[in-house]
Amino acid sequence: GYDCMNDKKRIVMTKLNNLCRNFLYKYGTDFYACSKIAGLWMFPKRIVSSNKFRVINNAVDVDKFAFSPTKREDMRRELNLSDKLVVGHIGNFVYQKNHGFLIDTFNELHKIDPNACLLLLGDGVLFESIKQKVDELGLSENVIFTGRVSNANDYLQAMDIFVLPSNFEGLGIVAVEAQASGLKCVFSDRVPEEAILTENCVSLKINGVNDAKIWAEKIYNTDFTGRTDQTDIIIAKGYSLKKQNLNMLV
Repeated sequence: GYDCMNDKKRIVMTKLNNLCRNFLYKYGTDFYACSKIAGLWMFPKRIVSSNKFRVINNAVDVDKFAFSPTKREDMRRELNLSDKLVVGHIGNFVYQKNHGFLIDTFNELHKIDPNACLLLLGDGVLFESIKQKVDELGLSENVIFTGRVSNANDYLQAMDIFVLPSNFEGLGIVAVEAQASGLKCVFSDRVPEEAILTENCVSLKINGVNDAKIWAEKIYNTDFTGRTDQTDIIIAKGYSLKKQNLNMLV
């Protein structure tokens, strides 16, 4: 998809992509993407279905994201979140990441659990408008905006659940990172199946009138106990950066 807030412009750009997809592939010999759905966005279906197309996993440094109870306690203490339900998200503040829906969801969650906290990592063109929406809803004391950080892996440790309500994703590497850290995750149904690697994930719709409330209830009713190291699963699914052999892939 195209990361554009203007609906009409996004429609035009999508039509141009669909047009170009039908002939630009003729100039290639081998075709790669981070997921099948990303491949279908770039190439004709007959190419994606052929042996000329390969999915190359967006791998992560699993050691960096492995669950650490000690780091979790340290980060929650540092952020003053020790006794709170912490919902987390990492992503640029752009149309793709759907922060507006995320704030609507948290607003519904706040009605159920006034002590809950939303931890937002990232920056972008919509940062100020989202911050204003938070202020207008009276959620300022419950939402933490960190801006861009170099240690997102540490912040993942502090979260209880990771949410990714994206309007579209080629894969969603933050989804892999969150799962590597052992987090329960709620993704939109626009996140590709290839990104769902553990049993800690659930996919929900984002277009319905009551979907924000449904997300909030799902988050609140999630069992957060028993968080464990999931790195072995991530490695087995082929998403370990250290184990990935690019020479074999290409």
